[in-house]
Amino acid sequence: RHVGGAEDAYRGAIRRIEERHKRQVRRAEREYVDRVLLAVSALLRDRVVAAIGAEPELLMNPGVRPAPAPIPRAAAGVAATEAARAALADDVNLNTRLVLEQAFLRLGSA
Repeated sequence: RHVGGAEDAYRGAIRRIEERHKRQVRRAEREYVDRVLLAVSALLRDRVVAAIGAEPELLMNPGVRPAPAPIPRAAAGVAATEAARAALADDVNLNTRLVLEQAFLRLGSA
């Protein structure tokens, strides 16, 4: 045993606490990314609503004027963000940053 190290009896407990903390950090990151994707999806949905000429009461973000966009492009953006949200919800082993990057690359090409 080295000086300042954990006693043998506590190593298992310390490892479990460290693993639990890592899982909590990953979960918090995934939840944050999900909220960001949800906000992006709502903004893009508002573009679809505006593009079809629907009433302003149907906007999810009434304080934000939707940028003009063709319906297929806005709908493709909504699909890309929702696909990323679904991927994060289904597979906890996915790399969150890669999923987010892929979603924004799809948005850029849409």
